[in-house]
Amino acid sequence: MASGQKGFLLSLQSSDRRDQTKMVFWVVTDGQPVCLVIDNELAVFFLPMSAFQQAEALSSWLTTYCSMLR
Repeated sequence: MASGQKGFLLSLQSSDRRDQTKMVFWVVTDGQPVCLVIDNELAVFFLPMSAFQQAEALSSWLTTYCSMLR
């Protein structure tokens, strides 16, 4: 799929394996269906400021717990 080419999104799949996120998009263009793959994408999420302290405590706990499993 050439840069700037237009298409219609048919499907989206994402997976997390070995601490890496992979996103797969199937797009139909005027010519043919195209598979776009984005490897090693950074995961991002947002939460309200009111939940920040709770999320920070959970993150700290998860980091400690996961390090004990390795």
